[in-house]
Amino acid sequence: ADLAGYRVYRFELARETGSTKRGFARIDEMELLHEVSKPFCIDSSVRLGGCYSYAVCAIDAAGNESPRVLTGDVLVAPSSRNPDQYLGSN
Repeated sequence: ADLAGYRVYRFELARETGSTKRGFARIDEMELLHEVSKPFCIDSSVRLGGCYSYAVCAIDAAGNESPRVLTGDVLVAPSSRNPDQYLGSN
């Protein structure tokens, strides 16, 4: 089948004590974030200090998905020369 694009999935990881979100996600429990035709994606809905896990898969013209692949975790930090100042570590 022909490549039609990609689906990008996201899960927000728990960072604070008492959060109802788990610190990990099964790859099939992630929410669909974007469906794109290019091999990149910009996630403009992240929050400063948030930590996110992403997965991506290819889709064909019929909408069939390839297996999802984890891309790694991302911590959204401020654009600062001293990110420790925001994260509260000394």
